[in-house]
Amino acid sequence: MAKFCVFCGAPLAPVAGPGAVVTCSSCGRSFHDPSVAQRGPNGPAAKGGMPAIAWVVILLAGVPVVIAVLGIVAAIAIPNFIRFKVRSRQVECKTMLKAVAAAQQEFQRGHGTFATSFDALGVVAPAENRYAYVLGAEPGQRLEPAARWGTPRLSGADLSRASASNAEYTALCAANIDNDEVVDVWGVSSKPQLDQRGEEVAPGTPFTIVDDVTTSE
Repeated sequence: MAKFCVFCGAPLAPVAGPGAVVTCSSCGRSFHDPSVAQRGPNGPAAKGGMPAIAWVVILLAGVPVVIAVLGIVAAIAIPNFIRFKVRSRQVECKTMLKAVAAAQQEFQRGHGTFATSFDALGVVAPAENRYAYVLGAEPGQRLEPAARWGTPRLSGADLSRASASNAEYTALCAANIDNDEVVDVWGVSSKPQLDQRGEEVAPGTPFTIVDDVTTSE
């Protein structure tokens, strides 16, 4: 195998073997034979494996791929997280409506009629409630949200579904749960109702009037 000077890269004459002292006839420098095998005509080679510059090139080439993958993951994960967070806020409304329905059933068993106000039902809004709760337009028929959330702007069509009489009731809850223009509106009633998708919902079961999560998608 041809051997070369570790200093100038010039070809060397055959030497005794590893460990021998070699003098380059071109540059006049001396060195031990083990160094000879580690060089070639173009300078030193790595002692095995890939040169460091090759690893740098590979790493730099992989950076855009990693960034692209992270971008795709974020594009999927972040909207799903936001949707889950907003959906979790609806738990307050549905839980409260179920409590209203249970209280109305209890009131009807004891009085033979339904209650026409939250005061008569003995129902109060949960602490720091985000939703407004509506039985009608009369005093005692509305529970406002906590001050930090503000009052949701309900349309006349939404409010028209809220009613309470001795014979029947429909209670609503409403809130802006994701800071857009859509107000999340749910209801519960003593009679079957049609939800946002046009499907019939049984009495006492919360139903969607405007589902802000799906409407905003």
